[in-house]
Amino acid sequence: EQPALQRLLNAPAGKIDAIRLQEYRAALGDKEGAIASLLALVKNEDSDVRGSAATAIGRLGQSSDEVVCALLSLFKDEDRSVRGSAADAIGRLGQSSDEVVGALLPLLKDEASDVRGSAATAIGSLGQSSDTVVSALLPLLKDEDSNVRWSAANAIGSLGQSSDTVLSALLPLLKDEASNVRGSAANAIGRLGQSSDEVVGALLSLLKDEDRSVRRSAANAIGSLGQSSDEVVCALLPLLKDEASDVRWSAADAIGRLGQSSDEIVGALLSLFKDEDSNVRSFAATAIGRLGKTSVDVILALVQWLETNPEAPGAGDGVDVLRQLAIAP
Repeated sequence: EQPALQRLLNAPAGKIDAIRLQEYRAALGDKEGAIASLLALVKNEDSDVRGSAATAIGRLGQSSDEVVCALLSLFKDEDRSVRGSAADAIGRLGQSSDEVVGALLPLLKDEASDVRGSAATAIGSLGQSSDTVVSALLPLLKDEDSNVRWSAANAIGSLGQSSDTVLSALLPLLKDEASNVRGSAANAIGRLGQSSDEVVGALLSLLKDEDRSVRRSAANAIGSLGQSSDEVVCALLPLLKDEASDVRWSAADAIGRLGQSSDEIVGALLSLFKDEDSNVRSFAATAIGRLGKTSVDVILALVQWLETNPEAPGAGDGVDVLRQLAIAP
């Protein structure tokens, strides 16, 4: 008996969507044949078909010069959704070149905001940075569309090319009205790794943001930048009790990375060994392990805690930390 997918392939063309048909075909192993058919569909007179074909090509993930050339031709399509789908597909395929990046740059000024966002995302995914690329992305940080600002900040963070100009452009976004933009700006600043009192101060204000993802991103960025102080650690400690578990573990990770230990800090981290979330317990244990490499007092506190709480959910994590510290050079 024929498998269901094979029966679909043998069905009359009018009974199944042309794009879906090629995706089934690829799933059955004929990816090259599917790509060839999709390449023909990107020239279809129907813009919905052209856009869907581009999206399908991106999902299949099989790049070639022919595929890239076909997608680049769609960058000048009269339909905005087709241009956006082509940019998304190029980003997914990951085959970068000066030609590809050069073709994406004009789309950053496209009249359609979704196309501008897709182009920025694709550039970030391709990872080919230059002064020209970064300079083209910076104006999008002030775009009227919050999703474009979000995409541009993510792309700049992914490219990793920092400068005072880039940082100065990102800092205002930490106060953006859109929470996803605030979070992406914090992530980008953390990835760029260029710290200063101004940068850290701006990130600290986000630790009290109403959006959990922003609080998490700010904590991650602070941990990545590594600029520790009593003020920074004191601002992170309340997040160890945050209602959101991902915020708790991000704060624990940041504290561990900053490397500043005290009885209060160690006690707060050890309390997370009883957290209901296993990820929180794991990150707390990792933080304790980092601090224990430079402080015997941390190790002693961990031993005492384990003796007192042998049945706690995180006791196993604590034992693993002691074992790692014991064999560390």
